[in-house]
Amino acid sequence: MITVEAHKNVEPGQWAGIVAGVGGNPFHSREVLLAAGHDEQIIHLVFKKDGAVVGACIGADIERTRFAIIKGPKSLYLSTVPAFVGGAVTREELYAGLLDFARRSKYKTIEIEARWGDDFRGFGSLDYTVEKELLDFTIDLTRDFEELTKAIHQKHRKNIRKASEALQIEEDGSLEAFNAIRTLQQGSSERASERGNEYAVQDEDYFRKIYDKVYKNGPGRVMLAKKDGVNVAGFAYLVFCGKAVTSRSGATKAGYDTMAMHLIQYEILKRLKQEGVREINIGGVPAEAAEPAHVNHGLYNFKRYFGAQAHLRTGVKINV
Repeated sequence: MITVEAHKNVEPGQWAGIVAGVGGNPFHSREVLLAAGHDEQIIHLVFKKDGAVVGACIGADIERTRFAIIKGPKSLYLSTVPAFVGGAVTREELYAGLLDFARRSKYKTIEIEARWGDDFRGFGSLDYTVEKELLDFTIDLTRDFEELTKAIHQKHRKNIRKASEALQIEEDGSLEAFNAIRTLQQGSSERASERGNEYAVQDEDYFRKIYDKVYKNGPGRVMLAKKDGVNVAGFAYLVFCGKAVTSRSGATKAGYDTMAMHLIQYEILKRLKQEGVREINIGGVPAEAAEPAHVNHGLYNFKRYFGAQAHLRTGVKINV
C-alpha cells in the first residue's frame, strides 16, 4: 500500500536528493512553483511503500475563493506528474495513493500539468477531464555524442554549421542576460503574430521576479547568440537532478536569418552532455501541430529534427 507524506518545508539539498532518487526532473523543483507565484502554498509530497521512498512530486495547496471572501473547495495543483521508481511501484498504485491522500486532505480536485507528464487516457479508473493535450519532445543524452549528432536532421546540421560561422555563443547568468530573453521573446512574438499565432510577453517586473527566484541562485541558466556583439537569439533553461528542460526562447529577425536558434539548441545539448546530464526536454507544442496546416507545424519540425522523441501528454483535472 502506498502512503503519501506532505511536508511544507524541506531543505533544498534534501529535496533534490529525494527527487533524484526517484528519477524526477526540473518540474519537480521548488523553483517552478515559486515562479508561478505559489510561494506560501508549496507542499512536498513523498510517496512510500513498505517504508521506502518510491515517488515524489511538488505541489501547491490552492484554496479557491468565491466573491473574494468566501472560502471555496481546495485543489491540489501539481506542476507535473509524480516521479516514481518503476521497479518498486506501478502507476496505478501511485495514483491510487495520490487519490487516497487527496481525499483524506479534503481536496475536491487534483490539477496536473501536461508538461513531462502522462497520457491519462489510459487510466480508466480515474474520474478526470482532459484540460490540455501536448506533444512533448525529449532527447536521451546518455548516448554517444556522435550518435546524438547523427540523429539530428541533415537540414538542421547544415543550419548549425552556417550559424557557427556567423555567431558567438555565450552563457550568462546575469539579470541583464535574462532580461535579454524578454526582448528577444518580443521579437519572436511579433513574428508569430504576423503568422496568426499571437502570444503575450510578460512585463519587466515579472521577469525580475522570475530571475530572483529561479535564475539568480537556482537551477535556471541563460544562453545567448550574438552577432557582432548584439544579442540575436537566446534560450533560458533549467537543470535539476541530472535532467534539463528549455523554458523560454526568442530571436530577432537577424537571429532567424542566421539560424541562431539551431546553434544555441545544439550548444545546449553539447554542454549538457559534457556535464553528464542524462536527458533534456526541449519543450512542447499543441498536439494538433503535427498536422502540416497548423500554425505551429514549423516549431514541431524544429524540435523533432533534433532527434527528439515526441510524447503525447495530457493535463488533467481529477475529481477526488
